[in-house]
Amino acid sequence: MNTQKARDYAYKLIYELEIKKQPADEVLEMFFEKTPIPPKAREYISGLVTCVYERQDELNVEIEKHLRGWRLERVSKLSMAGIKLAICEMDLNKKITPAIAISEAINMVAVYESEEEASFVNGVLGEYMRANNKESGLKEQDKEVDDKTEASPEGGSNPNEAVQCEAEEQNLEKEKTIDDGLN
Repeated sequence: MNTQKARDYAYKLIYELEIKKQPADEVLEMFFEKTPIPPKAREYISGLVTCVYERQDELNVEIEKHLRGWRLERVSKLSMAGIKLAICEMDLNKKITPAIAISEAINMVAVYESEEEASFVNGVLGEYMRANNKESGLKEQDKEVDDKTEASPEGGSNPNEAVQCEAEEQNLEKEKTIDDGLN
């Protein structure tokens, strides 16, 4: 199983936590009973889902700091799942750069919700990354574009689109290495 697929499972399970308000171990147990997952991928998924569950209040406070013109209650559950997943992935997995964690969260939100919400998530995570002195892993010229993103409710064009593509290209080898470990 590749990292992207494991991350997608984790995203869906985190969304389920947001909706059902069940303990992470119950959600994970039900999922693993129905879905055969290789041990390393199981560990990866469990780590992300457990991180979000255990840090729920802390993550909500942290996210709220980076919302401009929004209240936490107004942010969709799918967007919250993507934001929380990316933050936990940045904090837990040092092999994955923040740029990859953010890019993957943006892509999932775009697929499962909308491009506008994905742009919003991008802004929130960009603010989080800067506020917490996370190195993006991007080349220096790409950081200038990355710094232009704001987490605003208006959404609009996504100045990070080129940065996301560049981040994905720069980190493809890292993802492959991690993928090898999940099989």
